[in-house]
Amino acid sequence: LYAVEGYSHKEIADMLGIQESTSRSQLVKARKMLQAMIIDLQKIAV
Repeated sequence: LYAVEGYSHKEIADMLGIQESTSRSQLVKARKMLQAMIIDLQKIAV
């Protein structure tokens, strides 16, 4: 929602009934997971 739809963490928190900090921490977690997936794909491609 933050990266694709452009919502703020406040808007996301209000929509989902969570804390803003939870929205932020989940974004960090998702980015780390994507980074790990990309690294794994790069290893396979080589």
